[in-house]
Amino acid sequence: MKNQEWEEVHLDEHPERQQEAIELSGSTTVPITLIENEAGLKNVVVGFKPAQLAEAIA
Repeated sequence: MKNQEWEEVHLDEHPERQQEAIELSGSTTVPITLIENEAGLKNVVVGFKPAQLAEAIA
């Protein structure tokens, strides 16, 4: 999908963001992808799961 805004955060370089990642995902597993749709609904995908990512951005 083109023209999507995104922010990549490396937790080892930004340890102050680790708590935020844990609160979003409920775990310390990475990657964590937060997808927010136009209505403001958030979908969190933990780990690299292409099928879940595709569904979340559809």
